[in-house]
Amino acid sequence: MGGGGGAGGVGRPPDAAGRLAKIKALTEASGAGPEHAAALAALIGAGEEEARDADGWKPWWRAFLALVGAQARGGPVVLAIEDLHWADASTIEMLRAVLGALSGHAVMVLLTTRPGFEPAWALAAVRPAIRLAPLAEDRVREMVRGLGRTLEPTLVEAIVERAAGNPFFAEELSRAAVRDPAIRVPNSLENLLVGQLETLGPARRVAVVASVIGATIDGALLRHLAERGCGIALRSLRQDIDRLVAHGVLVRHASDWFSFRHALIQDATYGTLPTGQRQELHRAIAAALTERVPYLGPPESLAQRHNAAGDSDAASAGWEQAARRAMARHADAEAVSHSRLAIEALGHLPQSPQRDARELWLQLTLAEALIAPSFYGAADLGRAYARALELSEGLGDDQALFPALRGMWSFYMRGNIDTACDLAARLLRLAEADGDEIKLFHAHYASGNALYWAGRLDEAQRHLDRALALDGAIDWAGVEQVSRFDRAAARIFHALTLLYRGHEAEAAAEADQFIAWARQQDHPHTLAFVIGVFTGFALTQLDFATARARCAELEEVAGGNGFAFWTATAKILGGAALRSVEGCRLMRQGFDERAGMGESDAISYAFLADCAHAAGLWQEGLAAAETALELAEKRRDMHYVPEVLRLKALLLRDGGLGGEAEARKLLTAARDMACAQGAVLFERRASAEGREGGFVSR
Repeated sequence: MGGGGGAGGVGRPPDAAGRLAKIKALTEASGAGPEHAAALAALIGAGEEEARDADGWKPWWRAFLALVGAQARGGPVVLAIEDLHWADASTIEMLRAVLGALSGHAVMVLLTTRPGFEPAWALAAVRPAIRLAPLAEDRVREMVRGLGRTLEPTLVEAIVERAAGNPFFAEELSRAAVRDPAIRVPNSLENLLVGQLETLGPARRVAVVASVIGATIDGALLRHLAERGCGIALRSLRQDIDRLVAHGVLVRHASDWFSFRHALIQDATYGTLPTGQRQELHRAIAAALTERVPYLGPPESLAQRHNAAGDSDAASAGWEQAARRAMARHADAEAVSHSRLAIEALGHLPQSPQRDARELWLQLTLAEALIAPSFYGAADLGRAYARALELSEGLGDDQALFPALRGMWSFYMRGNIDTACDLAARLLRLAEADGDEIKLFHAHYASGNALYWAGRLDEAQRHLDRALALDGAIDWAGVEQVSRFDRAAARIFHALTLLYRGHEAEAAAEADQFIAWARQQDHPHTLAFVIGVFTGFALTQLDFATARARCAELEEVAGGNGFAFWTATAKILGGAALRSVEGCRLMRQGFDERAGMGESDAISYAFLADCAHAAGLWQEGLAAAETALELAEKRRDMHYVPEVLRLKALLLRDGGLGGEAEARKLLTAARDMACAQGAVLFERRASAEGREGGFVSR
């Protein structure tokens, strides 16, 4: 919130109408198109921010990119973004997407930030990074002399020494010395600014209240606070504001809108307030914002205000509302941040069933927001679901128990398949006791999914058949959005199970049908999941041309939405489809990126083993096959093990790394395991290798 900053005043920012007119004029003059003006209007509070489009981009991102691109077509453009360390999650998310898309344009991007905030994506997009040193003494001396031509040389030198290369400190010291040549040069910038405040009389209190309002100050809000008895006099308010403007504390932007001349002035002013007085002022401002007119600002700004006032209950409610709004816009980063802040604020409230009930649903909201960037794998996601499960069991809340239990199942699907099978069985018992068809659908899907990974394909097929039958019988009106992912996944794993069980043509038809369906949905995470899984599907079919085409689409969807898991996965799958030395290199890069998310899976290393075999990298392929087998045993992910055993046999035989007997032994083990699993596809391959000594892929 800066020095109290955040929820400025009542109504729009200063001169919003004028800035809106400028936006319209700029888009028209640049040729960016009038349709982009409405999207950009949301940035100044003159419109509602819209949801993402089918590619995962928000309309104002595209409008911003179109505007900059149109400007660049007329000549080089400098895009300057200051104080990146204060940027919110939405701005950071936009920059990650848009900066990469600006390559090829005549645009110089200049980002400024304080030390300690160095996002890797920004440093990769903007080169070189320039670290500003303190201003040289001779330049500071020149600056001081320019501001205070009548100052004594000894005072000039004292200012230069004390400023220590800080131009703002030098400027403020010079201004103070011009007003009072007998000044004792203070030890710090803060002491200087506070000392200047002390000379302002009653106007000092107005500056203090303004510092709590924020960087942008609405004169109407100041008058309202004066009427509420916040220590400023209504009758002299205009004169006090004029004095603050005259002394360079405030800058007037319109007849009734102001800002601090520098953020450090606001910070220093805010710092003079004792904690209790700060809280009272924040509380009064929050009340004013909600009482005078319907509050139209973002709920997170009001939540920050309540939090600064020490009102944890109201702060938590505001951040919860902000989290839900962010989820509705697919703004996952913001939803995660707001949910965590809401949970933290709840932690300051006394223990009670009501408090626990609110935390329960916040943990579920947090978990849902964490899914897209982590795809169920992050430790934070497991903790959120574990806490939700603990709270739901403690409260006896059966309504929340099912989603919490399902969330734990999702998490363990990337951890231990045996545990996931047990959780799915528990879900099914809960759904059968309840009799709710929607819960039964989710439970049968979860069971079929877990059993598929466990290599129990006949059982998986029965549960997935039942899930699809329920899907066709259920009226999904009103709950379709909530269940969309599981409904898609049930069909995906139904197709995969068919493939493994040897029904290739039927499985391929289902795959094509669901890719087409996913492209029509306004849900980027579902699309990434569908494309990613069916890229692996094509690799399993040994249809590498199709795999390459699907992987290109996955890269676009993942990159446009900041899906780190799917971006890394696209490199792994795309490299596997290349079947070359370069493909192996790209796969290793993807593995390195997913390692930072705690993500490893057997099938990906199986794909690396196959790619290395095709490239003649025998040792690397054998190591990948061994890693795949180790991971499969660790996770109890047995569904691809027969194929890994076959690949290991080929690497040993074709690379001259083992005897024919060892290779045939592995092929026999692969065939027998595939037979036990019902994996007809893998059984055929292992048998063919054993008979013919080679398998021809298309």
